[in-house]
Amino acid sequence: MEDTSASLLVKLASDSDHTAWETFCDVYAPLICTFACRRGLQQNDAADVTQEVLIRVVRSIRTFEYDRHRGRFRDWLYRIVRNELARWRGKQARHSSESLEDPAAEVTAEWSESFQQHILETALARIRAVTQVDAWHAFEQTWLLGKPAQEVARETGCKLEFVYHAKSRTLKKLQLEIAHLTDDAV
Repeated sequence: MEDTSASLLVKLASDSDHTAWETFCDVYAPLICTFACRRGLQQNDAADVTQEVLIRVVRSIRTFEYDRHRGRFRDWLYRIVRNELARWRGKQARHSSESLEDPAAEVTAEWSESFQQHILETALARIRAVTQVDAWHAFEQTWLLGKPAQEVARETGCKLEFVYHAKSRTLKKLQLEIAHLTDDAV
């Protein structure tokens, strides 16, 4: 897990922070591509749209001034994705008589849900990789699967305090990782 003291967006604005760009692409390219496929694009077309979105992010991030009071990162990224999908649809409409309508309210809700689910899954995978096996198991059993801490302690032979601490520490890591990936406040 990377340092969460500086936001990912600030790091992206720096030409020299290649790790931030790798993180951004690793985290958000699959989200964008999957979302484009859900909007009816074939995998190759979705990959092209994803590349165009990433190019637009690269072009705009240097002058982008993020203000949490004006909106969230996910909304900014969604506008870029939505605009790129509209460009793609416009190109397709010129070559086809088929209607390519996309109801805006439904798509916005779908984007928000997809974004949140993708970030949660990505953050869970990232913190799992840096969390001790026993601590992860206690967290997984209590928080993800909803088992009572006493039952998990009994099943694993761990002390009850360990289960509570593991859940608490891992949940805090999860919150920080989500904040880091989305630049939203914890």
